[in-house]
Amino acid sequence: GPLHEELVEILDTLAVLTGHTAEIVTALPDGARPDVFRVGVASRSMFLGDAKHSEAPTDRAAQARLERYIQWVCLHVRQGGGATVVIGCASATQAHGWVDLLAELVHDEGHCCTVGVDRLQRLTYLGWAVVV
Repeated sequence: GPLHEELVEILDTLAVLTGHTAEIVTALPDGARPDVFRVGVASRSMFLGDAKHSEAPTDRAAQARLERYIQWVCLHVRQGGGATVVIGCASATQAHGWVDLLAELVHDEGHCCTVGVDRLQRLTYLGWAVVV
């Protein structure tokens, strides 16, 4: 819907503003396709963004999809790259739930991350993780 598309546009703009200017138009090796998938070629940094308008952090299918994304992100980090994962959603409560899930999934892969939640505007919250 319109809110989902607005969140995708915000995530894509954020990716570009943080130096992730090369859009990856192919899916991840397992066929998964996040809403925003960009890289910073010179920095070897990956930006993966997903807009969550109709899904909650408790949604099993969304959890499984995010787990697959995190597996690829952590593989990239193990190979010397950097990675930022950002979930765009409409409430602070959901953003905190997504961040908790991100941190758990990253930890399960044997990595650490810095996480946060920021309110961008009314009904737009960004839950994010920088994976190391």
